[in-house]
Amino acid sequence: MGEFRDLFLRKGIFPGPNIRVTADSHAHSESALVVDPKNPDRLLGASKRFTDPQHYVFSLAPVFSNDGGSTWPSLPAFPMPPNHDIYTDPSATFHTSGAAWVMGDPGFFQAQHSQLYQSLGCTATGDILTTHMLAQKSVNDGAQWSAVPIVGVRCTEDDKGWILCDNSREVSIVTPSHPGGWPKPKPVSPYPWSPLCHLGCPHAAALCAVPGRRTDMDRRWQSTGRCGSRAVRLRP
Repeated sequence: MGEFRDLFLRKGIFPGPNIRVTADSHAHSESALVVDPKNPDRLLGASKRFTDPQHYVFSLAPVFSNDGGSTWPSLPAFPMPPNHDIYTDPSATFHTSGAAWVMGDPGFFQAQHSQLYQSLGCTATGDILTTHMLAQKSVNDGAQWSAVPIVGVRCTEDDKGWILCDNSREVSIVTPSHPGGWPKPKPVSPYPWSPLCHLGCPHAAALCAVPGRRTDMDRRWQSTGRCGSRAVRLRP
């Protein structure tokens, strides 16, 4: 078995040495890493970064590389909304335009924020509740980020949302129905070149997607059993 491991490290799936991405003193978990499909030298990552691990307090921290993962400049953690204690479980994607997206779910400890619990009309009884799906977008390789709410403020126990971008370029040729018309290419995917955000059940990834409009958010739900999954189309 050892010879196969060494073969993978030297020539196969993982050639080269390991590279440390974060160099701070914080604990990290739930890491996500994506590669820009248009430029494999651009890599985007994010993870939970604990500021008080004994009390389970953390935010999300991004990382970015422009040299294929050889170096990873340190970036600050994303700010949390007021009266929140966590910003949980990141996912990441690149838009076809090159914009970087990271998404997570801000949340709070119910016992410590009874006023927020009441103001949101919460009915869930979990000790940690999440309030919305909040994405962060960067168009300058992580130097600056802007918050993009995906799903507005509410009170749930949702966890592990997921963001992706359909970067497929596959097209089919559509024959016109009227005589004399020219055949035209049409994207095969129903979501061409747009980020889609999926809302999953607690502790589960999203299960399905719903087609949306090209210029705005689609907030329709599709049932997947006892809970739902939402696809939200974003402006690039």
